[in-house]
Amino acid sequence: MIRRCQVFVVAKVGGRYRGLCSVHSDWHGITGAIGGCLEMLNIFEATENRIPIQQELLKAQSKSETFWSTGSIVNAGTSSDIPFPYISMCLLTRVFLNCWAQSHRGVSLWMPVKSEFEKSHEDETHTIIDISDLTCVRYGFVNHHDHHEIEAFRFHCEQRIAPIPLMKPISAETFLSSYLQRTKQSGLEEYSTWLEGFVGRRIVDLNSPRQIWPSEKWDDELDNTDIKTDSGGSPLGYPCQTPTLRSSSMRVVLESLMHSEPDMASISEAELLPDFMPKLKTKLCAHAENLEPSPARSYLLGKVLKDEPEFNLGVFRKFGVEDFCRIIIDLQQSQKICALNFSNTPALDAAGLQRLLHNVPTLKTLYLMNTPNLPIRSVLSIIRDASICLDNIYHSDLFMFPMEDGRIPQRGWGPFPTGARTRSPVIQMLWISAFSRDLQLNASRNGGRVNWDSIIVNGGKTICIEHGRFPLDDVLLPPVKIVNGLARIAEYGIKDSCVFDTAFDFAQVAVKSFAMASSEKNGSEFQVGPMPLELFSHERECHEHWPLLNLRESRPGDWTIVFLLEQYGGKPSEQPESPFHLRQRGKYALITPCESPESVEAESKFLVMDMSSFLAEVANDASEAQALSDYWENMQRENYSLAVFDKREVHDIVRVLFSRHVK
Repeated sequence: MIRRCQVFVVAKVGGRYRGLCSVHSDWHGITGAIGGCLEMLNIFEATENRIPIQQELLKAQSKSETFWSTGSIVNAGTSSDIPFPYISMCLLTRVFLNCWAQSHRGVSLWMPVKSEFEKSHEDETHTIIDISDLTCVRYGFVNHHDHHEIEAFRFHCEQRIAPIPLMKPISAETFLSSYLQRTKQSGLEEYSTWLEGFVGRRIVDLNSPRQIWPSEKWDDELDNTDIKTDSGGSPLGYPCQTPTLRSSSMRVVLESLMHSEPDMASISEAELLPDFMPKLKTKLCAHAENLEPSPARSYLLGKVLKDEPEFNLGVFRKFGVEDFCRIIIDLQQSQKICALNFSNTPALDAAGLQRLLHNVPTLKTLYLMNTPNLPIRSVLSIIRDASICLDNIYHSDLFMFPMEDGRIPQRGWGPFPTGARTRSPVIQMLWISAFSRDLQLNASRNGGRVNWDSIIVNGGKTICIEHGRFPLDDVLLPPVKIVNGLARIAEYGIKDSCVFDTAFDFAQVAVKSFAMASSEKNGSEFQVGPMPLELFSHERECHEHWPLLNLRESRPGDWTIVFLLEQYGGKPSEQPESPFHLRQRGKYALITPCESPESVEAESKFLVMDMSSFLAEVANDASEAQALSDYWENMQRENYSLAVFDKREVHDIVRVLFSRHVK
């Protein structure tokens, strides 16, 4: 059993390796260590996460040597500054929000990584994730012992078939083999499914831990540095080529465009060359930080960026709002702009952002990482006034505040304004867990209506009920994220048979499910987005009066997810000697207050809908609603099946369980 370990995220910054953040974690067995490493590799390599990670790596370039030499620890319940909140959230999404972990509260997060490599016990290991190249993230497991113990430990290992690797990054297969050998287990083939995910992945360069932890005695017998050069030639042995007159002339033209005002007549002629625009794009981006703005350069940027799926304008540090507006107008004429990146733009303020967003009514994703003059409250106010239907906001505050103390009101942002939630209609989730050991009792009411009044009166005798309300109004959840998030919750609860014993267990699953709900149908399951702040803070801090038991008052159009996970089991009467079987099934509905109730009866207060009807109500158009509805039905057919509450049962649940303390 792997009891305790550290996970480190590192990268090459300014020509040398740096530790960005680390966390202590309790893995649940050997599969937890290997499976956790594999999921982190997938998270950091996911293209959907690339832009915010790249922006924080760019921010890391500006940090001083003093910053890197002084590590700070962030515990749950502190308000320390978190320099790389998105990278840290990617790490915590797997380590902290681990639905199978035995212990996940009280996680300590170091940022940046401290210089000491903490000593571990014989049955523990550490994991290093190198994100220097986001297209090929490296990893390495390290069995660590201080240098005084190495010789004695190796002597002990010599009595076995093969020595256990110490103080050097090793592969998943080597780590697994050494672990099974230490614990005197066999059957490496049993873990073949896990190991398949590591095929073709590269181990971290030994220079990485050596530079970050120079005081440690690293094993130099295996130096897995991959850089190879041949003396007297080009890197990797490619022959040097003599530049042609054409290539030399193009290089002169491109260089002149960077340092003098472009001549539009000459550019019109150069555009006829098929490789001119790609090389111009490369040149402009390479000189982005020092490029002087001008109308001609704004025109060129509009030309070279028109085929990009996402527009990263924040790298052009010297450009102002007028220049950005000119570029955006040119881009909007050629195609609809769906994503804009203004990260690492310190000069951008609320007035400038308001002008920029006025020109992009089709915008769906906005990146604002490391923009100190644009706090999240201001951004949400601008979005509300501009009436933009965003699906995603990547802002440093959205990832920083959940890891800080959620009880400090000025550090959060509260519920998203109604205008900012145009595409995010769900404000809360009601969760009910019902457990019974009486198989016959549950079978008899399989197709009938549950008497919730009777269950509460006789609670604890035959059925155990846990329930709670989870706020979801401080995160953007467009229809596709609602579908993906609820699908993940159902998958954890039904397909993977996670037992939600308490509201904390379910809250942990809900936070991870909605934070990693892809913004695309059939999108990546490793996309990391903002998480519900209030829900995460309550779950992490174990607040008093948690879980919430009141139904929040809402208006028509404010939707609530009602989700029941029923866990039942027992021994069939005809087979009393058979083992106990735990089974699970789920029910759900989406409800909103009626505009004008048909009567004063309690069962007419809410509209009750299944997913297809809900999507038809809130989606942009019929085609989007139908596509998402088909996607939902296909997922259920392939993975699990959720029944739908009838109208009377939903009203009973709200009346009996969530109407005792109405705010």
